[in-house]
Amino acid sequence: MWLKNLQLQHFRNIPSAQITLSDKGPVVLYGHNGAGKTNLLEALSLLSPGQGIHRAAFNQMKHNKKQDWGLFAELENKHGHQEVGMRFLKGKRQIQVNGQQQGALQSLAQLGAVVWFTPKMDRLFVDAPAARRQFLDRLVFGHFPKH
Repeated sequence: MWLKNLQLQHFRNIPSAQITLSDKGPVVLYGHNGAGKTNLLEALSLLSPGQGIHRAAFNQMKHNKKQDWGLFAELENKHGHQEVGMRFLKGKRQIQVNGQQQGALQSLAQLGAVVWFTPKMDRLFVDAPAARRQFLDRLVFGHFPKH
C-alpha cells in the first residue's frame, strides 16, 4: 500500500495539516524538534490495527483542549484506490473505509501492512523475547490478516 494524501485535524501538536504525495517512493521528513514529524508517523501508524506507534490512548492524541481529532487518508493498494476516515469523538475511535462505517479493526488490516522501527526498538533482537514476538506478530498480521 502507498499513501497518496493525508489530512489531519486536531492531532497531537498538529492543529491542521494536509500532505499530498505525487508518486510512490521514499519520503524523508525533516524539521526542528517538536515540529510534528513523529506525530505524523503516529497518525500513519493508526492506519493499521492497534493503538499505533506509541500505543497511546486515543484521548491523548487530541490537540490541546479539543474534544476530538480526525484523520483522512487516500491510499492505493492491490485493490485500487482506498479512502480511510478516522476520528476520535465522544470517547471512541470511529473508522470508515470507502465511505462505509467499520466496526472491526480487521478492515484496516485489509488495507495493507504498516511496519515501523523506532529508536526504542534498537535492541529488539538481543533483549527479552516478548518484544520480538509482538513485532513478529505485527509482521505476520500485516501480510496475513486472518492469521
